Amino acid sequence: MSIVLQEPRRAAPTSLDAVLASEPVQLILKLSFHLLLVSDLVFSSRLNRALLHPSSQQLTLAVLLACIALALVLAYLSGHLIIAGLSTLTITLLFFQIYLFSKVSGFGFLVTAGFQFLPVQTFIFFFIMARCGLLHHMLEWACRYFFLYSIAYLALSLAYSAGVLPAGLMAPVTLFQDERGLRLYHYGSATAVAYFYWLHRWRSEGLTAAAAAGIVLCAAAILISLSRVFILLTGFMTLLYLVRMPRPAISALSVLVFGTTSLVLLAGILDPSFNPFSALSADSSGTARAIEFEVAQDFLRESPLLGVGLAPTPYEVGFATGNYFFAASDLGLVGVWWDFGLLGMLLFVTGALIACSWNSLLGPRYAWPFFLSGCLIAAYGCISPTLFYPGGATVFALILGLWLYKQHLLAGRG
Repeated sequence: MSIVLQEPRRAAPTSLDAVLASEPVQLILKLSFHLLLVSDLVFSSRLNRALLHPSSQQLTLAVLLACIALALVLAYLSGHLIIAGLSTLTITLLFFQIYLFSKVSGFGFLVTAGFQFLPVQTFIFFFIMARCGLLHHMLEWACRYFFLYSIAYLALSLAYSAGVLPAGLMAPVTLFQDERGLRLYHYGSATAVAYFYWLHRWRSEGLTAAAAAGIVLCAAAILISLSRVFILLTGFMTLLYLVRMPRPAISALSVLVFGTTSLVLLAGILDPSFNPFSALSADSSGTARAIEFEVAQDFLRESPLLGVGLAPTPYEVGFATGNYFFAASDLGLVGVWWDFGLLGMLLFVTGALIACSWNSLLGPRYAWPFFLSGCLIAAYGCISPTLFYPGGATVFALILGLWLYKQHLLAGRG
């Protein structure tokens, strides 16, 4: 929900502020930011699996890890102990859940199992960037990168559909065939930010050629992804925005969509005779989720507090559950419970509320795109918890980092 507090009060500059504002530090942070965004786009879109050498994944994750480590050090040194502590807490939770799965499944403890969740940990880097006066630089370039990705995804999808690209080349990012046919994996939240950016430019500045082209290209990328729930929610957010629905109402509706469906899913864990996905059994995707949900029912009733934990690869999950197609991320909030336990589920719900909050610090050009995108991916948590998972985690991390920066200013500490 939107948080209304007093106007930010800035504290008097300190010697630390002078260091953070120095040219070398600013240059390092800017370069790190660009490397982070490019690495995330390559990793979260899965394009590295198709277009780059297999070792590129280790490189992209190393960039994310280095940026997180740099920001964590700067946060501790600059006295942002609560934010640094939050980052440390979530990292500790990752390690514990990896350890938990090793005990549940009998497989060894592999730290790399947590690397897939590095994108959401980047919130502390975005906080430090804003703290160092680079807020506008971040927002401007994030929208540019996300728009470039949207164009690239659209071009690749069209080329793949036309048979221009070899099927073998794109196999790592091709989703399995169902009623929708073959389609390429889509980094939805990145395209959503770009789409809402151009949509807001149109409403606020008039329909220019750039805005029209941006809206059409991003909308086409979203539609060609054939992700039905994501398309439906994008259209819903677009309608609410165009009819000038008040921001608190948009937040409330987004939370309602997420909360209602999540309560239904949780009821299915408490009542073993109830499987919410059975209603979707006429669809192959719904049938797969119904089978996955039955697995989750059994395991979560055995370990309701801690969940099951984080597996290194889908193979280990399949071996432990007997379902080699099992993916916790198919089950909305129940999947978060599976991976992170009740504490992780509480953090996720809190994150959904933050994602739906309005941040006036972003200014008129960027506040609306990130607000609508945050509401979209929070509502999308009804079926896919992308706030924490690749596909939405970095956009959420950016929203969270800037929300934390706003709270820092409201507290009058900088």
